[in-house]
Amino acid sequence: MAYWTFLEELIEMRRIRKAINLTELPAPSALCKAFDRLEMAVWRVLLKLSISLLPINGIAGIDTSGFDRSHASKYYTKRTKLTIQQLKVTLLFDTKVTLILDLHVTTIRRHGMQIASSLINRNAAEVGVLLGDKGYDDQQIRTIGTA
Repeated sequence: MAYWTFLEELIEMRRIRKAINLTELPAPSALCKAFDRLEMAVWRVLLKLSISLLPINGIAGIDTSGFDRSHASKYYTKRTKLTIQQLKVTLLFDTKVTLILDLHVTTIRRHGMQIASSLINRNAAEVGVLLGDKGYDDQQIRTIGTA
């Protein structure tokens, strides 16, 4: 649900606002600003807690994709002094419910084996079988769960 939609629905939910003692609705940018203040460790805990509510099958997949930021607003990037041109996102996901188990986002060129190793090690209890493309066919990855 988009934040704007949530705010619109919250306007109509007087009983719920009263129950949670919400006298004023937050500004639309409040949620984004709050998310920016959270450390990555907090996000990982929230992700782990949400995963614990769903059935996972232990068959995980891993993949990396790059996102080009050349289409970002020139005004925004100048105002925020951003020089990031590309993001590299690696996802570790469960195949049963297509659930993200863990992720890694970077703006620097880092070898995929380092990122994959850390993702798999952090989630060793949830990963029984790992599926990946040829880029993840490495002895280092194969021996993570057996050591």
